[in-house]
Amino acid sequence: HDHEGIVRRAIGANGGAEVVFLGDGFMATFGTPAAGLSCAVAIQRALQQYGRDNPDRRIRVRIGLHHGVAVERDGTLYGQAVNAASRVMSEAFGGQILVTAAVRDSIKATGGFSFVDRGLYWLRGFPDRWRLYEAEWGRDETGGAIRPVQTPFIGRERERADLRRA
Repeated sequence: HDHEGIVRRAIGANGGAEVVFLGDGFMATFGTPAAGLSCAVAIQRALQQYGRDNPDRRIRVRIGLHHGVAVERDGTLYGQAVNAASRVMSEAFGGQILVTAAVRDSIKATGGFSFVDRGLYWLRGFPDRWRLYEAEWGRDETGGAIRPVQTPFIGRERERADLRRA
């Protein structure tokens, strides 16, 4: 319930529209990629604060963003862009915001966000690999970037792609 409230407040505050609630996840749309990323950052920050206030009830969510064309039919969105966003989210881990190059490229010129190249990924249902970027969404108490713990495979994109393919 707390998770739902935090996410819905952030979607509304950033001009988004909730398309569907999946029980443990949301699909939402925004007028611009920057609004979608602002919402994602607001969600992660609010959940981080919630975890500080409720250490026994921490909530960590995975967020994936893609920018593209979707088709609405009977209140549901369809299309490659919808599938891509879902697949990008599946590659993230709790506390992480992953975005496609389409999102990063449309936002980068504003200078309001910073991104880390996380390499090439095979997204289920797509024939080519996608370059994904992690949106850095804040600072911790010591001034360091708030990011999930990195694995020993960071910087080894070829090996990671081989593992995903296997």
